[in-house]
Amino acid sequence: MQRAVLVVCVLALMACDDGSARDAGPPPDRAAVDAAPMDTPAADLGTEATTPERPEDATPRDSTSDAARCGVPGGTCCPAGEACADGATCREGRCVPCGERGAACCPRATPCLGVFVCTAGVCGPCGARGAACCAGDRCVGMADVCAAGRCEPCGRAGERCCAGEACLEGAACAATGFCRACGAEGQPCCPGAACVGAGLSCDATDTCAPCGASGQRCCGGVTCAAGTLCRGGSCAPCGGAGQPCCAGGACAGGTACTSGTCGACGASGQ
Repeated sequence: MQRAVLVVCVLALMACDDGSARDAGPPPDRAAVDAAPMDTPAADLGTEATTPERPEDATPRDSTSDAARCGVPGGTCCPAGEACADGATCREGRCVPCGERGAACCPRATPCLGVFVCTAGVCGPCGARGAACCAGDRCVGMADVCAAGRCEPCGRAGERCCAGEACLEGAACAATGFCRACGAEGQPCCPGAACVGAGLSCDATDTCAPCGASGQRCCGGVTCAAGTLCRGGSCAPCGGAGQPCCAGGACAGGTACTSGTCGACGASGQ
């Protein structure tokens, strides 16, 4: 009897241990406990989790370096060697086209293309006044001359003599290579011993002086004013009694030209 009661008690104790194990569940894994996230105060307070800031999207760079792109028109000037390729020149750190009309001059032995020439750093047509001379020191304008590689006006008083030592009317080419005023009274005679205006003639000192009146030089070496006659290069009175006959044998009233001299006439025995 006692043995039976003891067996029943042992079975009852075994049943109790089995239920406690089922209620408690399997023993917790230590590694899982350590890895489990802990609640933060923000989560406890109901605050939304903050999303970490993302770095700004960077624009992808061309794999070609700036140094490899230098030298071409529109690109940067190369830091070493030739700054820009043929057909371009460096301006303010950039390569710009050069050599064409209106473009910058190229930094080459031939700065401009074709017939264009470099003037003040810009390519343009040659031969115009103020521009570079064309080949052979030629200029387009008839009144322009090439001087020091540039076309400048010529021919007027104070300007350079034009080609062939020529100057415009009223100026003569001096030994200095510049035109000087000529032909007016008191000025040097113009080429060909010419003077400008009536009543002036080139005298023995190559100076334009008044002419034609009595005691003055004959104008043009042959002409004198009325009442005078050109004799020996000077104008002398004529036409009066005892004076040389004027041109055409003319004499003043009451006189007649006899053997080149004007004498009284009309009286008895004359």
